[in-house]
Amino acid sequence: MYINYKDVDFHSLLLKMYRYYDLDIIDVMVIFIADELIKEGEKTITIDCIRPFFPKKVSQSDVDYSLVKLINKRIIIISDDFSCSIDQFKKTLFEDALKDSYLDMYSSNDTKDNLFSIIEKNINRKLTISQRESVTNYLREGYLEDDIIEAFKESIIDDGYVSNSRVKDYLEGKKR
Repeated sequence: MYINYKDVDFHSLLLKMYRYYDLDIIDVMVIFIADELIKEGEKTITIDCIRPFFPKKVSQSDVDYSLVKLINKRIIIISDDFSCSIDQFKKTLFEDALKDSYLDMYSSNDTKDNLFSIIEKNINRKLTISQRESVTNYLREGYLEDDIIEAFKESIIDDGYVSNSRVKDYLEGKKR
């Protein structure tokens, strides 16, 4: 049986994964509203279409910024005839969820715990919750365990303190 992005609950998936795309809750609401407007036949998504769905306490500039951000990230795609679509993002979200599922299936918690232990041994202190989440995200993004370990080693500043931005920079350098 073949399952594609149209067979899953897009809204539920987005609520679970929006942080991985550097989105905030206003961005999520703009995506939800745009999706509904497109389903209802709206071709062009503008701030005037979206704004009425937000309470007055959400500033106009926040909604404007969110819409521009989503267009710039190509989450909302505007074609030559100015019609809008989020289908490509739905496909990407679905594919990423499949990858996560695959990782969870083939990467047990023992593996992650072992990786955490190796990193903690190398930096001589416990990882913070945030750093553990970052390690898990690096695995999701496809970085190799050895590269993650090396990134943490190379990013020690003082007394085991690790610069998270240096870890990320090191890993991004490996990607190139």
